[in-house]
Amino acid sequence: MAFVQDVIAFLGRLGLWDVVLPFILVFTVTYAVLERTKVLGAEPDGSPKHSFNAVVAVVIGLIALVAVNALNMIGLFSQMIAVFVVAAVCIAVIFGFFGFQDLHKKHLNYFMVIAVLVFGIAS
Repeated sequence: MAFVQDVIAFLGRLGLWDVVLPFILVFTVTYAVLERTKVLGAEPDGSPKHSFNAVVAVVIGLIALVAVNALNMIGLFSQMIAVFVVAAVCIAVIFGFFGFQDLHKKHLNYFMVIAVLVFGIAS
């Protein structure tokens, strides 16, 4: 157990939590949006231009690393999202335990909107 704590502390000293993870988050989100929207164009077969999207996502990720305020916001945001994901999984397990598997999409969407609003107000 002490070994795992030492490894986590070492990764923290290397800057994993402050630099690498925010870069990966910004890169992934940017790349996914560019791939989905095909803003930078598409190949003749209709697929997005992967290399252009990757380069633009890397540049935007590196720009986000330079902005210290953005890194602080990403750190705060990722902590809140982690808590929200854990809460959502717990709620899904409770609903599954009580047999709410036949929820309609409409009701599920209302529930998710209420859950996000409650979480936003609570934080």
